[in-house]
Amino acid sequence: YEVTLTATANKQDIQPQETDVVFVIDGSGSMAYVPGMDRKPGPWEQSRWEIALTALKTMVSGLGDNVNCSYVVYSGNSAKGYSSITEIQNARQLPKGGTPLTAGVTQGAEVLKNSTNNRVMIILADGETSDGILWPMWPTKQADAFKKNGEIYTVGFGYESENFKKLATDEEHNYTADNAEQLADSFQKISQDILGLISDPL
Repeated sequence: YEVTLTATANKQDIQPQETDVVFVIDGSGSMAYVPGMDRKPGPWEQSRWEIALTALKTMVSGLGDNVNCSYVVYSGNSAKGYSSITEIQNARQLPKGGTPLTAGVTQGAEVLKNSTNNRVMIILADGETSDGILWPMWPTKQADAFKKNGEIYTVGFGYESENFKKLATDEEHNYTADNAEQLADSFQKISQDILGLISDPL
């Protein structure tokens, strides 16, 4: 005898999980420089700022309808929310000033504080936080509170720091990139992780 078993999944049984993502983006003055150098772009060159926003726009375009994106830019001594990457690109005052990372992480957590969906924060930085007086002050408490019910990715653009890495959920949630290609690759890998959150396994 030959017995054949088949299983059919009812589409109604597979419910996509909404995911809320907040991008916390470094808008400090150094983002106006070309990668790996402390100078502004020459002809045919792009700044870290331009490269980052292009890479983010590509990433967001591939996330789909079940991912809701919000944006926070931290610069000077504060952080501000934006409705889209295009709005950020049109902000004439960016990039400028210092790197108030604590304000960025705090604002990012505030954006998603009432979310009942999957929660993801992606922090992009190209250098050390400017918080603190005698020594750098890191938003560890804010990050730890968010990670109780969410995930944090850190992306260092031409920058690495153990304290920055510790803001991430774990080592696999930390990325570094030195150029446009590596940054796009980092965001692509994060995008794949996020897309994996929106579907329930059978």
